[in-house]
Amino acid sequence: MSRYYIGLMSGTSLDGVDAVLVEFDGNTPCCIAAHTEPYPTTLRNALLELCRPDATVKKMMELDVQLGRLYAQQIQQLLANTGVSPQQIEAIGTHGQTIHHRPDTRYPSTLQIGDP
Repeated sequence: MSRYYIGLMSGTSLDGVDAVLVEFDGNTPCCIAAHTEPYPTTLRNALLELCRPDATVKKMMELDVQLGRLYAQQIQQLLANTGVSPQQIEAIGTHGQTIHHRPDTRYPSTLQIGDP
């Protein structure tokens, strides 16, 4: 029996979101569909501003929701294009959008947003 999984990924370049639908038949994966959705210009600019040290938590929370909605729209489009129903999806994995990445500080940390 086939199992379907969706993965979402976006990088620090803020060029867009990559989505992939993968089917597993046993242990063998097969890419069913993949798509990259560029960020709308206004969202990309807002995300770039959010990466600044003076960004507010309020703005971070707003963009967290906007990204989650964009991710959901991309998933819905991927499913519509392939004819796979949401009920067939075993899991969805997303890295989120990195807005702060400080690995070389006293307290190494990273922060992603995009809670679907």
